[in-house]
Amino acid sequence: MSVSQRQTESVMSSSISKEDLAASEIEQLHQLVLQLSKNCFEIKKLCATLLVSVGVFLAGFTPTRLDPSLFAGAGAVIICFYVLDVQSYYYQRKVRAQMRKIAQGISGQAIMVSGVGMPLEGTPGSGRSEYLRAFLNASMWFYVFLAGLDILVVVLWQVGVIDTPATLVTK
Repeated sequence: MSVSQRQTESVMSSSISKEDLAASEIEQLHQLVLQLSKNCFEIKKLCATLLVSVGVFLAGFTPTRLDPSLFAGAGAVIICFYVLDVQSYYYQRKVRAQMRKIAQGISGQAIMVSGVGMPLEGTPGSGRSEYLRAFLNASMWFYVFLAGLDILVVVLWQVGVIDTPATLVTK
């Protein structure tokens, strides 16, 4: 008899019910969702910090004038962190779908929870729609705002509203 078979028999013979095991699994998955959610917030904080740092770093190479590299650097940072955040949000959705599946197995009926806990409306979609939901959710407005601000500054710089102060330009 293999080790895994003995462990399975041991679990089956103990007083732990399948419902208790499922509830424990849901609790563990819930803790994972909470950690992923915290990571999303930390990613946003790190993005804002890095935007300032990259701006200062790039400005050090162009001390006498504004340069497109400042705007391109900011855009690259925003895109990278957006992709990281989308990935984390996608895994949150997948874990929540698994939690709902386990809960439905315990109760034997469809569970439609909305709000705190396992907020998933409807049925989980295909992989493509899950990715789309991860890319287009309210949590990502932070990056849309940052990208919009970056684009606005580029446009204002291009039309001459924002310019390098004449006192800094050496000729």
